[in-house]
Amino acid sequence: MKENNIFAGIVGTKVTVPLKDALKFNNLGLTFQGVVEHNFKEKTQRINRVVKIFDNTFKHDYLIPKQPKTSYNLGTGVIGSIKNTTISLDYSYYLNKHYRSHQGIVKLKVNL
Repeated sequence: MKENNIFAGIVGTKVTVPLKDALKFNNLGLTFQGVVEHNFKEKTQRINRVVKIFDNTFKHDYLIPKQPKTSYNLGTGVIGSIKNTTISLDYSYYLNKHYRSHQGIVKLKVNL
């Protein structure tokens, strides 16, 4: 059995800045994004394990440590389109008290 009691809020924005046409791209732009996530109410997660082997029963309560209260996600990217094809290259950086991560995304969209 797993118990969770979490109340979180997420606020973010994404802005696209158009650039002059270059390299035969119809629409070329830079994107910037920022997100702040805050956990207002979070109790420690608890997992109650019960294992039964023949007539023996083993019980164990496992507590998952609390997550950091506030985390941030910042990113930037380039988006461009040629005729019916859109290409997007994005980079995202996630940050909280104990954890950091990087993510790169390549998107190719073809309108038929």
